[in-house]
Amino acid sequence: MNFDPLPEPLVGPRGQVRLGLFPDSVTTINGRACDYRTPMGSPASRRARHFHYKQFQYLGVISNDLLIGCALADTAYLGVAFLYIYEPATGILEEHTWRAPLGRGLCMSDSPVNGESRFRRGGIDIALGYRTDDGAREKSLTVRGAGLELDVVLEEPAGYQPMSLCTRTGVNGWVYANKVAGVGLRGRLRWRGREWSLADLVNVGGHHDFSAGYMRRETFWNWACFSARIDGHRVGLNVSCGVNETSVNENCMWLDGRLIKLDGVSFDYQRDDLMAPWRMRSRCGRLQLRFEPRGEHRERLNLGLFASNFHQLCRGAIRQMVDPHNEDSTPEAGATTPPAQDPFNEKLRRGLFWMVQYWKELVSFRFDRYMIIQVIPGVYGVALTAIALGLLYLTVEAFMTSTWRGLFFLFIGAPLGFLFMASALRALLAQWRVLRVAAA
Repeated sequence: MNFDPLPEPLVGPRGQVRLGLFPDSVTTINGRACDYRTPMGSPASRRARHFHYKQFQYLGVISNDLLIGCALADTAYLGVAFLYIYEPATGILEEHTWRAPLGRGLCMSDSPVNGESRFRRGGIDIALGYRTDDGAREKSLTVRGAGLELDVVLEEPAGYQPMSLCTRTGVNGWVYANKVAGVGLRGRLRWRGREWSLADLVNVGGHHDFSAGYMRRETFWNWACFSARIDGHRVGLNVSCGVNETSVNENCMWLDGRLIKLDGVSFDYQRDDLMAPWRMRSRCGRLQLRFEPRGEHRERLNLGLFASNFHQLCRGAIRQMVDPHNEDSTPEAGATTPPAQDPFNEKLRRGLFWMVQYWKELVSFRFDRYMIIQVIPGVYGVALTAIALGLLYLTVEAFMTSTWRGLFFLFIGAPLGFLFMASALRALLAQWRVLRVAAA
């Protein structure tokens, strides 16, 4: 594997960004110091330099017993934090999202090895910390609030090889990404009246993503990552398609801390049914993976100025993974894939599952879940229909009293009444959503 020289910092004194695949983490990501230009080549304005710069940091825990994911994202226009905890044995998925307009209450570390990122807002306190000591590195996550306490420390032993790269995006952008997977961890979780020691979870492993740069205005990508302990070995995977692919890519595996590079990876899935099985294959042949999702965290937000449609699938069954040491990874003779499930029964099972979840949300008095937001268009439609039927009834009743009164209701009273009530309802729902974004 050929590496480029490790820069320090990422952006040089003349504003030039060092691009390439690096042998270790870049300690300082001074992104806004770069010579950022417009597409026509002139220096970008101060406003553009600030608002076009994006940062994302994520820490995840994977085990047979629990799956945990927490991220901080700064788009300059909006700061976002999300957290989910999934317990496969019970099927309980608890998820939270908090937003901060203009990133108020959010600060992001400019280093994946030293520093701290923090989100404080509305009774929630989330900290992502980075520390280096004698060659060993730790990445920590602390969460207080939302009825839980979470402490996680990911342990990168001395000699561990992270995936560290910087790639060009379009004519004037770039992205630095630092990926870690297949590492051990320690910590604890207090949640729903119970306490877990994370180091004691079955097949537990941790992964981390640190990304920053002037990303594409419209970005779409597929990404897969896992960490586990298998037969006494630490195993990790990080592959993507649609991002970080210019000249070099971030696709790799880890075996006991050793980085194993992969070529481009294709993702084969059903766009209209993301819970159907996924298949991932690398062009080098080292990876062939079948993934069957069991849970989903999603974020869907459209504020006009920017929008996000994010899906994270978790707790899947991996059916096949080729030996990373095998250059020719043609499946052995006689190897078979699991029998496919009946499509009708699978769709029926998913339909019943979402129907039960929907009714549970309707009778819930918590308004911090996205499914409630999805109900808004239906509520609005039902309310408009009720208003129209009510006004129609009053108009008919007015005609039964007097023709002139009926004509007044038909051409003046009813239209004005509908306009007023529909406008008020629309304003209230829109205001509720704005307040949700500002205060969540």
